[in-house]
Amino acid sequence: MTIIKKINKTICILILFLSLFLCSGCLMLSSDSNQEFDALEDALFYSFLGTDPMNVHFTLYYPENYGLEDAKVEVYQATEKDMEESYDSLREINDYLKSFNRSSLNEENRLSRDILIDYFNHKIAYDGYYYYDTQLGSYLGYQAQLPLILTEYRFDRMKDVYDYFDYLKTAKQEFENIVSFENEKANRGMGLTDVVLNRCIDQCNAFLSENENYLIPVFNEKIDEVTFLTSEEKTNIKQQNKEIIDTYFLPAYQYLKEQLEQLKGRATTNGNLASYPKGKEYYQIKLQDAIGTNQTVLEIKANLETILNQLLVTYSQNRLENTQAYQTWENSNLMKDLTLSDLIPYLKEKTSQNFPSLKHDSTYSITEINESLKDHTSPAMYFLSPLDDFKNESIFINPQDVTGSDNYTYQVIAHEGYPGHMYQHIYLKESSLSPVRKLISYDGYLEGWATYVENYVVEYQYPDEEVRKLFEATDALNYIILGLGDIGVNYEGWDIPTFTTFIQQYLDVNDEVCVDLYYDLTEVPTNYLQYYYSYFIIQDLKESFKLKMKDQYSDLLFHTIYLDTGPCSFDILKEVYDSYEI
Repeated sequence: MTIIKKINKTICILILFLSLFLCSGCLMLSSDSNQEFDALEDALFYSFLGTDPMNVHFTLYYPENYGLEDAKVEVYQATEKDMEESYDSLREINDYLKSFNRSSLNEENRLSRDILIDYFNHKIAYDGYYYYDTQLGSYLGYQAQLPLILTEYRFDRMKDVYDYFDYLKTAKQEFENIVSFENEKANRGMGLTDVVLNRCIDQCNAFLSENENYLIPVFNEKIDEVTFLTSEEKTNIKQQNKEIIDTYFLPAYQYLKEQLEQLKGRATTNGNLASYPKGKEYYQIKLQDAIGTNQTVLEIKANLETILNQLLVTYSQNRLENTQAYQTWENSNLMKDLTLSDLIPYLKEKTSQNFPSLKHDSTYSITEINESLKDHTSPAMYFLSPLDDFKNESIFINPQDVTGSDNYTYQVIAHEGYPGHMYQHIYLKESSLSPVRKLISYDGYLEGWATYVENYVVEYQYPDEEVRKLFEATDALNYIILGLGDIGVNYEGWDIPTFTTFIQQYLDVNDEVCVDLYYDLTEVPTNYLQYYYSYFIIQDLKESFKLKMKDQYSDLLFHTIYLDTGPCSFDILKEVYDSYEI
């Protein structure tokens, strides 16, 4: 998974700059539609970036080049009315985009126009669903990700240190807003279940349990490295940080924990989206947005069932016949003689023929997360680096999941690092796409690619096609089954017994595990599907492109087009492949 190292306040803030820009008449019709469109994209970039220092800090190394060096930390809570007004503004912006005649734009701007319209369409679809989402979660929630984000906060100048302190100090206000929102949700019969609340409480307890909070030594190490402070100033700043964490930040988590305890017992459902008014409609909007498609839920379900049957045939036939491929897979070792530190250099060398090369050789680190976070953090994650320079890249791994010596380690580093998220993001930064196109995100495009390459790199260790199909089948089966379970729970409204019956048809798991899985799906709906359904869309695009290009096809060409197009929906990506000509 990727972590975008910024905390978006709301759409209201994101579009404020652009709304003022449009109202002021700065975007007047010009004789050159491309110049006008470029000006609009520049305005959109500033609008999406906003003025929150964390957004700015994690998107840009040099905010002074954009006039954003003086951004201030503010706590902002958008009301339901604010959001309604923001959606009206989004429609105005989208109408403005649609007013550009495609034939008057150059090829790059035509594609950007179509992508931005599609992007806004997906966001506008959320209008009317203010209370359907949450900022809480045991591992993807705001409170779970905030400590990790703070460990990555750079100190390029003294203002960064003061901004960091402000985020520590305002954490309680952020949590107060979240609690207020969750209380209102509960009043409307849409409260979080006790299971999810207990998971969040456990995460808070783990973070609070350390004798010395790990953010303190992390901060001290970074302060030791800065050059804009004297030795005495560094000592004072370290002490100040400790006092702020003890006085503000840790009490904020204690407050959140206590408030979450009070929210318990107020859920009136099992937390599945289908139990909410218009919950099925919301789930379809969320699923289409997560994947980047206009397919309906029922279309996606039918495709998943077909994929599942194909995977079962591949796996079952090989297993029952005890084929050589099955025996090779069963005894496989993707790491072979490699160590964790060997993997990215090894994969760089191996992918050089089939993936476009990068111009920059950025430094990177692979770091284990802190002990207090391991029970409430994903197996691995890549932090998106700032867009305006090529410096350090960061991958975090959870030692509970990534041991450094198994098949999973090989594939997860490919997924997060090379040629996955890290490679993909560096390639995006090097591209000629406009800044706003580099800023917008399509999760299916990103996670589908990372899932695709983690399966692709198996061939470097096991080139036999049948063995590679077994890797794909065994890797994908669980996630496709859970994806169908996700649809069953959140769209069709399955209860726990129905879900358990479905899961136990395919997986050898007990009732207790099924209950945990059920609440996983209610906590983060659509999560599995943005990985594996997107992956199989990419596979379909690839097979279709092979048929189209025939002898002129190469994996290098397929990968280059995918990366050059940039983040977009799969509907648009299909049009790009279909219209491609040598």
